[in-house]
Amino acid sequence: MRNPLIFILPPLEPKRSGWHSEAMKWLPLIALFAGCTPVSTNLVSTPAPQNNETPPARENEAPQKAPMPPGSLEDLLIAEIALNQGDIQTAFDRLDKQVKQTEDLRLALRAARIATQLDPQASLKAALQLDGIERSYESLALLARGHLVNGQVNEGARALNLASEMNPDQVLGFLPRLLAESPDWAGELARALEPTHRDSAAQGIHYLYAVAAGISNEAALKVALDLLEQYPQRASLYNEGARLAQLAGDDALAIGILDRAIEQYPESQTWWLTRTQLFIADEDYEQALQGFKRLIELAPGDTGYQISQGLLALEVDDLELAERVGSDLLGSPNTELDAKLILGLVAVNRQELDQARELLTPVQGERFTLARSQLALAYAEAGELEALSEWMDAGRLLRPDLAVDLFLSEAEVLDDAGHPEKILPLLTKAIEQIDNNYQLFYARALYRERDDFNGMEADLLKALELEPGNASIQNALGYTYADANQNLDQALELIGQALAQRPDDPAILDSMGWVHFRLGNLMQALDWLKRAYEQLPDAEVGAHLGEALFVDGQTDRALQILQENWDENDPNPILLDTLERLKIEL
Repeated sequence: MRNPLIFILPPLEPKRSGWHSEAMKWLPLIALFAGCTPVSTNLVSTPAPQNNETPPARENEAPQKAPMPPGSLEDLLIAEIALNQGDIQTAFDRLDKQVKQTEDLRLALRAARIATQLDPQASLKAALQLDGIERSYESLALLARGHLVNGQVNEGARALNLASEMNPDQVLGFLPRLLAESPDWAGELARALEPTHRDSAAQGIHYLYAVAAGISNEAALKVALDLLEQYPQRASLYNEGARLAQLAGDDALAIGILDRAIEQYPESQTWWLTRTQLFIADEDYEQALQGFKRLIELAPGDTGYQISQGLLALEVDDLELAERVGSDLLGSPNTELDAKLILGLVAVNRQELDQARELLTPVQGERFTLARSQLALAYAEAGELEALSEWMDAGRLLRPDLAVDLFLSEAEVLDDAGHPEKILPLLTKAIEQIDNNYQLFYARALYRERDDFNGMEADLLKALELEPGNASIQNALGYTYADANQNLDQALELIGQALAQRPDDPAILDSMGWVHFRLGNLMQALDWLKRAYEQLPDAEVGAHLGEALFVDGQTDRALQILQENWDENDPNPILLDTLERLKIEL
């Protein structure tokens, strides 16, 4: 049977050609691992910043109160009251007035900090005034920020470099956030910082931030690797290098960088967890298991790591390890349900369905749908469809808030177990029980036969009525029209609307190519289909591209693509239909 861990609840996305990235997928269980954040295109695990990397000027935070300096008691009291009431402008105006009168450093510093929450001109004005009273690391940091938010990039770069000369190890933490908010001048800042970026760690890291925001992640990765050679003790460089390597699609390099970080900081849970997450993302579960073993050694009291280890052990069919972890966790009230989940899934894998049901019945919370769907799949594969239906109905009674998810999960289970004839009645029952849920209409359209054009159109139109502007539904309906060679102008409009929302989605690119093919726009069709196939080289996109190439007279290339997607033992129905229509034998 299907391994239970990488798959859980199907979100509502179709499988049919042209809807590929919308295909019904099961959410990664890794996202539910206790003690571990979901892996994504960006590494989210960041080491705690070193003390010398704490930004001196923290935006959107009330400044720390200091003893009241000399000045007008009325102005200072009004400033305090205004600040406590959130009236930043009044507080700044009163403090600024006193700074002009007294040139008191503490007042100037406080005014400059407050000004970071006001408009860019006020921020720069206060920073210049502070720098004119006394030049310090913080005054230069605020000055750099003030110039940058006003678009004065060269002046900002000079202030950054002066601050770094004053404190070569201190990194200005506001810079990445500022660059993210104003990327239009990031490239200019990178060019301004480039000549001095090797002079200190801080200057190098500032340059790295600017390159990543204003030039490219690939260029920033080269900078990060270079800086790591120069400053191997800087923890933030390992994190940034690994993040950039992952963004570049080089997980092996990211893991190598993390291995170097672990050499420097062997007791750091952060690096081990991030490294383990990368192995999970690469589906190297054996290595990930070793990572959790080490994390448990570093934090023996963290049951989250143990739960993750037990679930991952199931993924690699190490039922003995999973059972041992589940048994160890069973005695604690805090981990009792997680333990029952793990032991229940062990029983599911061993086809001990009565025991599995007893263990999985009390499972609640975020694991509820997983427990229900996995035993449901076991029932389906054992042919116990009555038990399956009763088990899922009981789940919907217990968790009516999850009724839609459980209906969709049941449909996926029936499909996987080879009972497609049960799906449409199930989803019709769901639609009758749950009013106006677009996901259910969308799902029913998915499971209809391709020749049931009227049924698919009606369901998708209803789904779009309930969820206007949904790109997935627009794409699905547009593709349905294109596939049936009907309403092609409407199909082009719908797919165009979807593409405007998700311009790089290969499923929508494929749909756009297919509707242009139907319209007779062969050159445009080939452009769109080639882009789609580069991103998603599967049988359905390949069938569309192969047919377009064949019609264009590029026979050899067409046959090559069709051949590389042909599976004689399990032929894709779209590809099979294409071969029959073109009278091609592979």
